[in-house]
Amino acid sequence: MQEILKQVQNDREKKMKKKYKHLFFDFDDTLWDLTTNSYVALREVFDKYELNRFFSDFDQFYTLYTVNNKYLWELYPKGLITKKELNQERFLNPLSQAGCNDAGLAYRISEDYIEICPTKTALKPHAIELLEYLRPNYNIHILTNGFVKTQQIKMQSCGIGGYFDNIYFSEIIGFLKPDKRIFEYAVKSSNARKSESIMIGDNFEADIAGAKNAGIHQIYVAPDEMPNLPFSPTYVVQSLLEIKKIL
Repeated sequence: MQEILKQVQNDREKKMKKKYKHLFFDFDDTLWDLTTNSYVALREVFDKYELNRFFSDFDQFYTLYTVNNKYLWELYPKGLITKKELNQERFLNPLSQAGCNDAGLAYRISEDYIEICPTKTALKPHAIELLEYLRPNYNIHILTNGFVKTQQIKMQSCGIGGYFDNIYFSEIIGFLKPDKRIFEYAVKSSNARKSESIMIGDNFEADIAGAKNAGIHQIYVAPDEMPNLPFSPTYVVQSLLEIKKIL
């Protein structure tokens, strides 16, 4: 009897794995380790511009930048700030809090950061292993709110661009996640069906809530301490490696 139950379970899992044909990945902090790469790039601009003139140490600068940058990226998908404003304000605001209101300096730091950060190559743990596992059996796409030029450099630098059938940029499409129209556009452009598609990402609002609102299943790559969520995603994992058990 146990052998029969085990076979039924195995058959059920195989059927579920065959359900999906198109995988839509977020890029930053889902596959490409934005947190690590950004930290290294920020350290470089901090030293280059001798920002210890304004901040007690790098940690103070990094904390102010991180909080401010997160806030600005919450405004950008809502159309409340422009790309130009985001790029400059994320450095001008921390400088202003440290008593430096030099917009020119903020601009130069921003330009250097934008040039340096995409060349960093750290990926999230098991990213390559997962893509190697998925590539033979699935159509794999990227769906990103990141800026086109920056994202292209990142993919070229870390060498994973070849794993993807399509890369969908909100900057080109005209809608940003979590707007359901960007998900619908990506699915239609991939000649996929919503029922055979799944979105994989680390940002609950942009990736998971956005996909759910568009009628697409989701895999939430959750933080270690997962907050209370307004709904249960289709799947929740805390490591990319766990996705192999789902797909």
